[in-house]
Amino acid sequence: MKRREFFKQASVATIGAAAAATTLATPAIAQGNITWRMVTTWPKNFPGLGVGAQKLADRITKASGGRLTVQVFAAGEMVPGLQALDAVIDGSAEMSHGAAYYWQNKSQALSFFTGVPFGMTNRELGAWVRYLGGQEIWDKIYDQFGLQGFLSGDTGTQAGGWFKNELTGVADVQGLRFRTPGLGGQVWAKLGASVTNLAAGEIFAALQSGTLDAAEFVGPYNDLALGFHQVAKNYYFPSFVEPGLATEVVVDKAKMAELPEDLQEIVRIAAQASYDDVSSDMYANDPRALQALVNEHGVNVRQFPEEIIEAGATASMELISEIREGGDALIARIAQILGRDFRDNSVEIAGEKEGVRVAGFAGLPSFNRASASHQYVHVNGRPVRDRQLSGALRGAYSDMLARDRHAVCAIFIDIDPRLVDVNVHPAKAEVRFRDPGLVRALMISAIRRALAGAGVRATTTAAESMTAAFRPGFSPQPAAVRPTFAAAPSGGAMPSVNRPLDFADGFREERQGELGGFTPSAAQAGTLEEPRTEDTEHPLGAARAQIHENYIIAQTPDSLVIVDQHAAHERLVFEQLKTALAERTLPSQMLLVPDVVDLPVEDVDRLVAESETLARFGLEIERFGPGAVAVRATPSMLGEVDAQGLLRDLADDLGEGQGALRIRDNIEKVASTMACHGSVRSGRRLRGEEMNALLRQMEATPGSGTCNHGRPTFIELKLADIERLFGRR
Repeated sequence: MKRREFFKQASVATIGAAAAATTLATPAIAQGNITWRMVTTWPKNFPGLGVGAQKLADRITKASGGRLTVQVFAAGEMVPGLQALDAVIDGSAEMSHGAAYYWQNKSQALSFFTGVPFGMTNRELGAWVRYLGGQEIWDKIYDQFGLQGFLSGDTGTQAGGWFKNELTGVADVQGLRFRTPGLGGQVWAKLGASVTNLAAGEIFAALQSGTLDAAEFVGPYNDLALGFHQVAKNYYFPSFVEPGLATEVVVDKAKMAELPEDLQEIVRIAAQASYDDVSSDMYANDPRALQALVNEHGVNVRQFPEEIIEAGATASMELISEIREGGDALIARIAQILGRDFRDNSVEIAGEKEGVRVAGFAGLPSFNRASASHQYVHVNGRPVRDRQLSGALRGAYSDMLARDRHAVCAIFIDIDPRLVDVNVHPAKAEVRFRDPGLVRALMISAIRRALAGAGVRATTTAAESMTAAFRPGFSPQPAAVRPTFAAAPSGGAMPSVNRPLDFADGFREERQGELGGFTPSAAQAGTLEEPRTEDTEHPLGAARAQIHENYIIAQTPDSLVIVDQHAAHERLVFEQLKTALAERTLPSQMLLVPDVVDLPVEDVDRLVAESETLARFGLEIERFGPGAVAVRATPSMLGEVDAQGLLRDLADDLGEGQGALRIRDNIEKVASTMACHGSVRSGRRLRGEEMNALLRQMEATPGSGTCNHGRPTFIELKLADIERLFGRR
């Protein structure tokens, strides 16, 4: 159609409508249409829950006329399912869809907005949240993370879970590897199960491989889709730990506030509609799915034995009491974020200098994680992810952890706002201190002082894992790939012929590091007299035996202690070496021809400013023009050094506030190897006097609860736990 004919044919009404549309569109154009990303914990196109998330997104998009478009990303498409909430916190997404109890590591209180053992049904939960003050409490919890949550789904009738073997009583639960989250998971753990949480898409593979013995998810409709009936045939009801379960949609609170009021209301109403819609979907399809499971797939529908339900009720009351009587508010809140074990495996830290205060809790070295996601640092109450502070944490634990392991901590820094810039990052997640060296030194000293003052301690988690291994029916899970720390061959030369430290012969491996002046006697090795009562009063007790020529068994008044003799003595020797290193400047070896390294001017400035500190470690440098550094000497202990690579790494470390850590780390690696060679070896039989001498030295040495690589040197089993294994309690 020609343009002239089009305008000629246009009616007045059409022109008026077009004019009206133009008028309405103007604000939208000025503002711009908005696109939000919603990440979910559910597999793509998952019946009920996953489909419900997509319907919610579509409803918001349609109701807003496209002014607010919501794009859905299933579990794994943007982030793994159980990282959905973190994606909203860090700004990767504006919304998440899941279940609030998945985030109980952030706040245990979130479990109350999903399902409580022997608690509210879905309808009752909805009434509490909407009309009895629940939403206000929920808002306060999420407010600390900059979020807001809304109910978005009612899962209908919950099932108790899929079990490979039939349950006859509580004894069958002992050591059972069970996937079930939230407060319900904690109840099952109290009954003796080994509980874990997995995203929906990971459960089947875990059951199939034998990593899990049982799993609970939702109910027949979802469980049929996930195929659990193919690997487990016993389907138990009722779900006494989740009588009702609700899902949530979580939004970035700041992004929500930026929306016009009508779009905010659309989000709230769409979530409400989704809550009702998902409920109807579940109630319609759960009976059909259950019938198919029984008639077509041979599933055995069973009831939990009364003994298990009664024990579960008792455990539930205990759990709620523990939550209510959580003790110190700060440690209780931190424990909610970092897990229940953190309370028993951390030390309180405190330090103050020049108006800067550091407080909080630091995990024991042996209580570590594979990533830094369990490190929480707050500056003036604001959570931050800052490279300088992360570097300080690495420095504090530098000789206590393997390089691929990370400490667990919650650190609170109070500082004059004039001395810190919080506008480095748009999300204010990074900060820049006026004196970063002061903050760094204060953090390191506070953590190290607290760990040293804690005396000899081992993590409770090691003991819990050990007792679980003794329970009937336990079979070990495939071990995760962990680094090995093999000692260098006996008699191997150090990297440099110029050895700065002259160690006593007792540290050489061929003499196996004689303990306390004792010499081994084959006739007496591994045999001990009955210990005196006063001997057992020591923190590590009195040695009673040596087994497998490596493990010392000791007795205290209320526990049994198992010590890895090699790991323990390795730490003792290492600490002696570090003391020797600290007493004097390390020797350096001069280079015949200075090595000139070209660097950016700012890197040269950083290195030259720290030249005196570097010289203490045996690295002598000087400025060589505006953009170069001349290396005149390197630490003797390091042997041949790639000076260029070392200086570039040092410049980067200095830029992150790490100073001369890299050189120190390299030197401590050498010291660690020397300690490994100088410590009593596995396979060496010890006399009773030697064993007790080792225990007393451990008690007197800070950090002796872990070896140089972050592994525990001893495990303590409480007598009460041992008695439970034998049914005495």
